[in-house]
Amino acid sequence: MKLALITSRYPKENQPYNHMFVHVRALYFQSQGVEVTVLVPAKSEENYTFQGIAVKEAPAKVLVRLLTQFDVLYLHLLNQYPLVDGGFSIYNAIRKKQYNTAIYLHGADVLLYPDGFFDFKWKLKSMVKVCYTNGWKRYAMARFFKKIMQNKKYAILTPSKWLASKLQGIYGVDQQAISVIPNGIDVDFFTSSGGFESRYKMLCIRPLNSEYPVEDCVRLMQFMPDAFTLDIYGEGEDYPKINQLIQELKLNHRVRIVKQFFVREELPQLFQQYGIFNAFSKSDTQGVTMCEAMASKLLVLSTNKTAIPEFIQDNKTGLLYDEQEGMEHFAQRIVTICKDREAFDHMITSGRIAMQQINWNTQGEKELTLLRKLM
Repeated sequence: MKLALITSRYPKENQPYNHMFVHVRALYFQSQGVEVTVLVPAKSEENYTFQGIAVKEAPAKVLVRLLTQFDVLYLHLLNQYPLVDGGFSIYNAIRKKQYNTAIYLHGADVLLYPDGFFDFKWKLKSMVKVCYTNGWKRYAMARFFKKIMQNKKYAILTPSKWLASKLQGIYGVDQQAISVIPNGIDVDFFTSSGGFESRYKMLCIRPLNSEYPVEDCVRLMQFMPDAFTLDIYGEGEDYPKINQLIQELKLNHRVRIVKQFFVREELPQLFQQYGIFNAFSKSDTQGVTMCEAMASKLLVLSTNKTAIPEFIQDNKTGLLYDEQEGMEHFAQRIVTICKDREAFDHMITSGRIAMQQINWNTQGEKELTLLRKLM
C-alpha cells in the first residue's frame, strides 16, 4: 500500500516537536511494510527524510497533483486555510475526485468557540481566529464530510467518544460512521515513576496560557500539607500572572515554575523524579501526556469533564476533580491516598494497566486495518 500522510506540520531537524503524533504513526506503518510519504503544504518546495520517513513540503497546488500516486490519503490536523501553504486545496481535490481518504480528527478540527477554545481576547488576531474557526472552517469541514460520506471509501476517526459526539452535534456526522481509536501510548517507553517514595512531589507540564488551568494547579497547593511540592514546567504569556498568584498564596517555597519544555525522549527520566502528575484541564479530546504519565505509574490528577473520564476512572486509575466537590475536599482525597501505600500502589498500577489496553502497537494495528480496507 502506498500511503500519503498529509498534515500541516511535520518534524524536521530544527523543529523536532512538529506533530510528533503523526510521525509515530508513520514509523509504525512503515514498519508494517507500508510505503509512507508525508505531504506538508508549504510556501516553497523541500524534500527531506526524518528518521527514515520521506517528507515532501510544497505549495498546496503542487501536492494536489501528487495525490493520484497513492492508494490511500490519511489526513491529520490539516488546516482549511485557503493559502498557498494551507490545506484547503487538498480538501477540495479530495472532495471533487473522491480519493480513498481517512481523516483522524483532533479537537482543533472539530470544536468551535466558545465551548471548545479558551484563548479568546479582544484583539484582532483572536477575532480573526474566531471568524475562521466558527465560519470558514465550520463551512468547509461540513461540506467535506458530506461529500466524502457519499463515497464508500472513507474512514473518519476520533480519539474519544466525546469528540465523536461533538462531531455529530456540530457537523451532523452519524456516530456510527465514526471509528473511535485513541492515540496509542508507548507503554514500553514509559516505564516507572518515583512511586510511593516520591508521592509528595507533584509535576505539571503545561503551556502557561489561558487554554490551560495552571492557576488551579497552584490553588490546589494551598490546601495540601507543607510536605507537598509542585514543579510547573512550561512557558507562556500567563507566566507573570501565575507567578504572582504563587506569591499571593505564599507558596513560593513549595511551588516553582521552570520555564522549560522537554522533548519526548526526556520525559521518562523526568517522570522518575515525581510521584503525582497534575493534568487539570479545561477541555481534552484525550490528553496524551496525561496518558503517558499514567503509563509511567504516576498518580494522575485531572478534571472530570470532556473526554477525560474515558481515560481515567476516578478513584480507580487516578483522581478526577469535580468543581462541585470543591478543591479543599479534592486535596483531602489526594492526602488520603498518599497515606496508604497499598491504595497508592494499586491505583498507579491500575493506571498503567489501563494504558496498556491502548498501547501503540494495538492502536496502530487498528488504524492500519481501517486504512487497508479503503483500498
